[in-house]
Amino acid sequence: MGTQGKRGSSTIVASVLALLVVIAGLALAACGGESTTASNAPSPTPSEAVSSSTPTPSPGWTQGADPIPAVTYPAQAPDDTSGYVDETDGWEFTPTVDIRVTALGFYDDGQDGLRQAHPVGIFDASNKRPIVRVRVQPDSSLDGAFRWESIKPVILDAGHSYVVAAYVPPPYDPEVGAPEGQVWAPEVRLVQAREGKGGWEFPSELTSPVYLTANFKLKPVSAL
Repeated sequence: MGTQGKRGSSTIVASVLALLVVIAGLALAACGGESTTASNAPSPTPSEAVSSSTPTPSPGWTQGADPIPAVTYPAQAPDDTSGYVDETDGWEFTPTVDIRVTALGFYDDGQDGLRQAHPVGIFDASNKRPIVRVRVQPDSSLDGAFRWESIKPVILDAGHSYVVAAYVPPPYDPEVGAPEGQVWAPEVRLVQAREGKGGWEFPSELTSPVYLTANFKLKPVSAL
């Protein structure tokens, strides 16, 4: 009787141990088959976005791309020049991103040469001071409906107002008021038309329609 009791007790203990082994195996399998240990190391945090003061250029710009005109439109019937007066015609604009201006242009209605040279420049609208000026010659480089002269590049700031203008004395080269088919560079926002009476000066007077006689070529600073 004593021996059988001991054997029975041993069998029970063995069964319990076997059951514990099975339970431990199941628990280990549920954890992926590997034991894990706690770590005091802090959890990694997502990297913070890096802010940049350089605006992103419009889609389509690539490194090394050529500058483009601020506005283009096809040649069309010009206004009657009989009522023209000696004035500076221009338009105020705001860059949507920082831009670099590389050339200034004057509209050539027939793409057959201008009657005379014209001063074309850009003013700071806030203080009316000239930033850059060049004389576009009758035979300056033709691109589209404009004659162009290269300049030492200047940077214009996004959100700031500027005025590009051209001096138009007699004998008058034809101009077009509110030309049809305007295509604007997305980096430029037209604000309003301006004009100045007399010689080359900041065009202080607001006017209508807009004469897009003066033009410039640009490229976003972030695409340089």
